[in-house]
Amino acid sequence: MNGMIVAPQPQAVEEGAKVLMAGGNAIDAAVTCAFVQAVISPQMCGIGGYCLANVYLAGERLGGRSPSVMLDAPALAGSLVRPEMWQDIVIGPNPDGWGYFLQGKVNDLGYQSICTPGAVKGLAALLARWG
Repeated sequence: MNGMIVAPQPQAVEEGAKVLMAGGNAIDAAVTCAFVQAVISPQMCGIGGYCLANVYLAGERLGGRSPSVMLDAPALAGSLVRPEMWQDIVIGPNPDGWGYFLQGKVNDLGYQSICTPGAVKGLAALLARWG
């Protein structure tokens, strides 16, 4: 087997390696690892969030650009969310760059914080395009 698998859980590594040994490519193995991780360690990695993948396409040139591609499949807010709905309760931006702090943590806790996950759609897109 040519390749290397890295994942937090050994079971995910083993399943990813099986995919490579069966002739799959790195994307096939990575998506397999992601789904196994979601099953055995859902508190750390799951299908209920977003998918962000940096894909290096070895041997390809994309119109003179880098052969590295980013896939971003975010968790999206529901259709009733409006930009102004929380403007009166903003405490300030998160210094880590991930959103804002709001009074009552309404964007982090409770029904108003629920988003439509993008992880499965992102992983499916990886397989469809490069798997």
